[in-house]
Amino acid sequence: MFWVGHPYKVKFDLFIIALSCYNAFSIPLQIAFEPAFLESWYFFWVDFVINIMFAVDILVNFWSAYINTKTGVEIQNGRLVALNYLKTRFIIDLIATIPFDFIMGFFMDTSSPIFQLIGLIKLVRILRLTKLLSFLNTQASDMSNVVIATDVFYLVVYLHCFACTYFYFIIEDKHWLPVDDELNVDLYEQPWYR
Repeated sequence: MFWVGHPYKVKFDLFIIALSCYNAFSIPLQIAFEPAFLESWYFFWVDFVINIMFAVDILVNFWSAYINTKTGVEIQNGRLVALNYLKTRFIIDLIATIPFDFIMGFFMDTSSPIFQLIGLIKLVRILRLTKLLSFLNTQASDMSNVVIATDVFYLVVYLHCFACTYFYFIIEDKHWLPVDDELNVDLYEQPWYR
């Protein structure tokens, strides 16, 4: 059983946070821009190892003690730890770990837009970044700086995802601006204006 603050558990959580940060930027980039370098065998194995590490994280969480929020006591009973994990983060972690895009690649054309959107399910991994906030809450003495730093980080991730989504839909429509004829029309002559 890993107690709260166990050095190996802290290092492993930081590693999982780093993998989640990588996913927060690489998944939207991969879906929106489809860069060739992210389709190489190297990144296939990087994603495979990340999936394995997230699966290991699920197992580690079943053996990680937690602090009871009502009593403030550290719970190390294996059954209670497992039940707490099943009630709280297990579903999110499981959905983030299952490689839906790899599985669906056997059943549908990988170039279809629907297949690309299935890759968005991997964005659930971003929810693992809440570990960052809980880790920083326990390690930092100045909480205002921690809150500002995490808010800025979440804002950057949100803007990155939003920009990649915008680009994806623009590419699907094949144009950025309205057709020239639509720009040169007098608004007062439109039937909807009268």
